[in-house]
Amino acid sequence: MIVIEGLRETGILNKTLPFNVIVNKNKDFSYPAHWHNELEIIYAYEEGMKLTVNNYEYILNEKDIVIIPGGNVHKIEAHYTEGKKVYIQLNTSILDNLGEIEAIKPFIYQTKVYTTHQPFIRAQLEEHIDKIVKSFMEKELAYNLYLTARICDIFVILLQNIAGKLEDIGAKNTYKKVIGLEKLNEAFKYIEKNYQNNISLSDVSKAVGFSETYFSKIFKSIYGKNFHIFLNEFRLKEFERIFMSNTVTITEAAFSSGFNSITTFNRTFKSIKGCTPSEFMKIKK
Repeated sequence: MIVIEGLRETGILNKTLPFNVIVNKNKDFSYPAHWHNELEIIYAYEEGMKLTVNNYEYILNEKDIVIIPGGNVHKIEAHYTEGKKVYIQLNTSILDNLGEIEAIKPFIYQTKVYTTHQPFIRAQLEEHIDKIVKSFMEKELAYNLYLTARICDIFVILLQNIAGKLEDIGAKNTYKKVIGLEKLNEAFKYIEKNYQNNISLSDVSKAVGFSETYFSKIFKSIYGKNFHIFLNEFRLKEFERIFMSNTVTITEAAFSSGFNSITTFNRTFKSIKGCTPSEFMKIKK
């Protein structure tokens, strides 16, 4: 089951396959800001669409393809068209046994859009995406092996077409971002484990081995909000979960979700939700 806690989305993949394929034709489809460990390939098969990745807006035209690395906050705007859109989410660990994984890594940590202005590479990617969708829907014998092979084909295409164009400075910046994303994943695990305690920016920075200044900088650059806002939003999500699933008071749920005073909780709640906890819970219940 897919779950979004804070901004993190989990439960995307089932236990038997390291990837998921979604074909969506809904006219008013949208999806809120979230991030997940899985890499995502989005194909605007029919009509265009709009999405945002790390606060950067992308307008996709028909047939455009975007690759979003795991760990990047992204959201899908309602595109108000009935055209088919394809979403492929995959665990990149399926590439770990490849001999050239270190060469491939820069491409699975960079958001990249392939348009009709790059007809050769885009057509190659489209061919394999079509094969993936067809096989996933039909689920014939050994389809999981077939899908894995087609995903590897996609990364071969990326590697062959782009590897020679990377400049040293770009590679260095990519490496820094890779490290930053890995550390942010560690930070989120720390928050999930310790949000009920009185944790601070200093605590989380130390837990991942960064200075407060540097951690704060990369956190905001990637997620578009500072650490304290994210922590408060995460705690409010936990408050809602605790209050709605247990016979507890608002005060008890607030303390259980990491707020150390009811005054702080009320102030934070109104600042983020725009109403008091009591007003909000009346609507919810």
